[in-house]
Amino acid sequence: MIENYKSGIITIDGKEYQNDVLIKLDGQVELWMRTGGGKRVTKEDVIEAVKQQPEQIVIGTGANDTVEVADEARQHIIDQKINLSTEPIGRAIEKYNQLKQDGKQPIGLFVLAE
Repeated sequence: MIENYKSGIITIDGKEYQNDVLIKLDGQVELWMRTGGGKRVTKEDVIEAVKQQPEQIVIGTGANDTVEVADEARQHIIDQKINLSTEPIGRAIEKYNQLKQDGKQPIGLFVLAE
């Protein structure tokens, strides 16, 4: 579960991260090294998540919703019959945690930018 997000720091299962993160189906957290740069999520950025074939991918688009999810990234996810949610990071965290509480296994991609 994601416990907290504040000023570029996300706390997941008691551990703090200060970089963008990918939470895999099994709950493991990895640093998410995006190719799209600071303000864009590209198709290449979501390929690893899509390969895991989750029911849902939740993308947190920064604290102020300033990160764009490119059309080709969205389409790649939708083409694989995966539900997609893109929200500012606060709402994305709520969505991810709710899915987990409901027994789902989403993948979370969180951009920690303001």
